[in-house]
Amino acid sequence: MKQRWIVVAAILVTALLIQVPIILNADLGWLLTVNEKILDGRKLGVDLFESNPPLSVYMYMPAAMLARKTGVAPELIVILLVIIEIVGALFIIDRAAAAANLGSRERNVSTWSLALLLAILPGAVFGQREHIAVIALTPFVAITAIRWRDLDPGPIAIFAGLGAGLAMCIKPFFALVVGLPIICSVVRQRSLRPLFTPRGLCSRRHHNQLRGDRPRLLS
Repeated sequence: MKQRWIVVAAILVTALLIQVPIILNADLGWLLTVNEKILDGRKLGVDLFESNPPLSVYMYMPAAMLARKTGVAPELIVILLVIIEIVGALFIIDRAAAAANLGSRERNVSTWSLALLLAILPGAVFGQREHIAVIALTPFVAITAIRWRDLDPGPIAIFAGLGAGLAMCIKPFFALVVGLPIICSVVRQRSLRPLFTPRGLCSRRHHNQLRGDRPRLLS
């Protein structure tokens, strides 16, 4: 486990060193500017015009507030907060994998691969709304894969659902990522139960337990 997180830390530090010299995307810079003006007393929609939904603006408010309190550039705060979000997503996935009794090697490979994909691959779009939404949605996708293998990810799956909800609030079309596995689960189980249960992506084994099925003894 120590080796797993040491490698993750090295990947995230590398991402930090890559992102710090890069000027963040102009759209992100504008949203930070809007938040700074709001902190100065201006009102969104009255003094400031912004075509994006309010959440697109206010999701960067913590970075603007921390920047004012610490004196650190808001762009750097955004990078640090996104890295913290990546750590949270990886932790949720790792805990779900542990609850599903996946092997250490498989957990290492998946954690390292996701760290590279979420921290290094975005490049110039690091910290944008879509990037933040994808990070929030990744635990849901991973737990969906775990359940599809008839394994139980444990109660940590609740946080994956919250992340999926955040992703859909940021960009509604991410509902397709959430809805498609549920529809596939309906087809797989030949039941509408997944549409109406909190654990809509339950495994076939869990579905049988809900129905009260028991394995048949060989005669």
